[in-house]
Amino acid sequence: MTVGTLPAALKIGNQTYALGTLTEESTEKYSGRGNRMAGWIRLHPDLTGVFLGEVLWHEIIHQVLEQGEFKDANADEKLIERLSCGVSGVLLDNPELVKWMQELAVQRAP
Repeated sequence: MTVGTLPAALKIGNQTYALGTLTEESTEKYSGRGNRMAGWIRLHPDLTGVFLGEVLWHEIIHQVLEQGEFKDANADEKLIERLSCGVSGVLLDNPELVKWMQELAVQRAP
């Protein structure tokens, strides 16, 4: 099932992150990676469906924590994993919430 393509970039906090694909040497080790200083999030090229969404949220949460200057933003992978799965589940199970949030975004746009 095709659900469209990911955007080229995401605004997270006060920074825009380019979305891309992990390099081949990173794909054996990671499903996703993010770099705040360089402004990118890269995902494994073979990810699809719900797992792709969970990995993307995982990387987004890492960046939110880093921007919030949490001292150990990368230390608690279990917490980040649980949050990313939880957020993905809420969004997937509540399309009306997503629609409502999209309407808020339109109202907020300059």
